[in-house]
Amino acid sequence: TTRPDGIRNYVVAQEGTIFRIEESSNGATQATPWFNAASALQTATGRTMNGVDGQRGLQSVAFHPDFGDPTSAGYGKLYTTMLENRPDNPADPNFFYLGNSTYGNGGGDGVLAEWTFDHNTGQVNSNSYRELFRVNMANIDHPIKQAKFNPYAEPGDEDYGLLYMTHGDSNNQDSLGDDPQDRGDLMGKMIRINPLQSGANRYTIPASNPFFGGSSPSPTGTSVLGEVYAYGFRNPHTFSFNLDDA
Repeated sequence: TTRPDGIRNYVVAQEGTIFRIEESSNGATQATPWFNAASALQTATGRTMNGVDGQRGLQSVAFHPDFGDPTSAGYGKLYTTMLENRPDNPADPNFFYLGNSTYGNGGGDGVLAEWTFDHNTGQVNSNSYRELFRVNMANIDHPIKQAKFNPYAEPGDEDYGLLYMTHGDSNNQDSLGDDPQDRGDLMGKMIRINPLQSGANRYTIPASNPFFGGSSPSPTGTSVLGEVYAYGFRNPHTFSFNLDDA
């Protein structure tokens, strides 16, 4: 992952640390811890990351395209996808479940969270944690995956500042609640949102999303999520953007 201000090579480790890969003058590379999201999560919320086998912990990091612009609301903003222990009271209105929140007993949620980097101190503020939403999975498998901004979008473009994110189908093939074709939940989906807080809204949905307004019926009769941009996936890990040569 590359920061919009040109600082490159950030990678995540599932145990919860974001590393910066630096190259010395002699060409040797070294991974330097940059931000411990697992420790910051516990500091801010008292909760921990969780998961099983390879489906656990920190999944990705994405830097807002205005990360280095002090005049923008996106200044210093970065976003992580991760598996987090479920709150003691998931029904608490402070926790926003996107889609179906009534199934799943795996004890963990896929979470999209925002953090704020302080350019003066050169550190992420651990207490800046802001949860955008969480996803209740039937199984802790095929979970939340990559979050990414379109690197080719320029200020003024429709796609500028919009965050794309993928989520797997939870590997629960016998449950209609996890059907990747059901646009009423996030299982097996790609979403597209403006992640910046807008008043009381944790984020906003672009009007150009294919299901904006949630007016289309889903196969199970539930409301369609306007956040959905594409659907029908099993376990989407990473994705990329290409320039249109037309």
